[in-house]
Amino acid sequence: MAKILQFLFFVLASLSFCVTSNQVAEPYVVYMGSTLQGGDHETLQTTHLQMLSSVIPSGEEERVSLMQSYHYAFKGFSARLTETEAALLSGYDEVVSVFPDQMLQLHTTRSWDFLDVESDIGSHRLRHKASNDVIIGIIDSGIWPESPSFNDARMGHIPSRWKGTCMEGFDFKKSNCNSIDRTFRSTIILGNGNMLKGCAINFSNLSRSESYPLVFGRDVASESTPVLEARKPTAVILPSEDVKEFKPAPAVAEFSSRGPGELTEGILKPDLMAPGVNILVAAIPDASIVPQGKKPSNFIVMSGTSMACPHVVGASAFVKSAHPWWSLSMIRSALMTTATTTNNLGEPLTSNSGATASFHEMGAGEISPLRALSPGLVFETTVQDYLYFLCHYGYKNQVIRSISGTNFTCRYSSPDLISSINYPSISIAKLERKHTTRAIRRTLTNVGPPNSTYNVTVDAPNGIKVNVWPDRLAFTKRLMKATYQIIFDAGSASKGYGYGSITWSDGAHTVRTVFAVNVV
Repeated sequence: MAKILQFLFFVLASLSFCVTSNQVAEPYVVYMGSTLQGGDHETLQTTHLQMLSSVIPSGEEERVSLMQSYHYAFKGFSARLTETEAALLSGYDEVVSVFPDQMLQLHTTRSWDFLDVESDIGSHRLRHKASNDVIIGIIDSGIWPESPSFNDARMGHIPSRWKGTCMEGFDFKKSNCNSIDRTFRSTIILGNGNMLKGCAINFSNLSRSESYPLVFGRDVASESTPVLEARKPTAVILPSEDVKEFKPAPAVAEFSSRGPGELTEGILKPDLMAPGVNILVAAIPDASIVPQGKKPSNFIVMSGTSMACPHVVGASAFVKSAHPWWSLSMIRSALMTTATTTNNLGEPLTSNSGATASFHEMGAGEISPLRALSPGLVFETTVQDYLYFLCHYGYKNQVIRSISGTNFTCRYSSPDLISSINYPSISIAKLERKHTTRAIRRTLTNVGPPNSTYNVTVDAPNGIKVNVWPDRLAFTKRLMKATYQIIFDAGSASKGYGYGSITWSDGAHTVRTVFAVNVV
């Protein structure tokens, strides 16, 4: 009997441990939708604390504490919660969603020169339009006050509309605050004089006159590394060279995020491509990754989509400085409709495989910031467009109203609705071949000369008929809008995605909309 009681005690203790271990309090964000103008911040914080205390068990009152109370960009708070407490809060009517507050790891010099050259526009013609009165919010693990990349010499005063604060942190005091066409080539010279060239960064000081025995890589980790004796092969690795104006460039990197999109194929993925390979970036010096006695560098070379994103942000800020009143959707439109789809050889952009890149690989093309300063026409994507997008995916009216802070009501849901969002690109997830056409509407806003007329040209894939009506848009003033319709007919097209473009031009501006159509 005693053994049975001991066993039951052990089982209960184990179950208790399992339950406890699964109920460890972790950081969560409680998202409550958009904030209302003129709201009382103290009242909101009190409400957040009341909600938090309602789900935390009695006896643990010390955990009724907010990590953050959000009331500027959106409404909500963050706190340490167990899974059970997070689930309880997610059932509250005023709560849109509750999700873990995860710690994310964020993954130049030549790239801006390259984008300038690729634009094929003299910088002096358009750059004078841009100023410097732009605020960019960025979180980056590479920022540290002593880095020369963040030196504010020759920068203007902080804009008066800046509402943020400078927060101190460890080793960071308030007094501290204020793909391109390049490759790194390294050459291996074999003992017989043959040379092998590849991409690598090697800081050796070896010369052609030196050579060393070659071994198999798999043998390097063994206790005794056998040297190939038959012909006594030798080689030497020369220091890397910084090769500019490398051709062809740009090209879609292997790691680049490609479409179609998982959430919806009714919006083209990706939007754009930007420099993201071998980017020289600021980094906190780390002595543990350099040989003993060597000084760590303030910079490292990185590749990834997290390298391309800052380029797009910088380009957006550049356009915003020239057009302060433009909305974010207008800036995105300008970047997409003026993007380039050819490389520095004048040939179509390619992927890492060498094949011509599709719009599911490069989006509208690579950003051309200078061209984006004067796009002629732009697509304005409205808040209502995005709310209808949420309707299509089954979000309830109450949730959408919490997010938007409006009395918006979903009228109907249709895949056609998603494709007809006033976006700078077009994607049709399904187009049947038999007796089926799809009509898509788009509206353009004139941000160019007051009196201008645009004519359309269509580049359609084999078997797909694309008709645009009207085929001419006349504008008599700035900010005037014009709507047109595109009819897609699969006709005799083969199954699968076909790619093309619709281009409006007044002789001085070229406004290109790329499209992807999936024939089923």
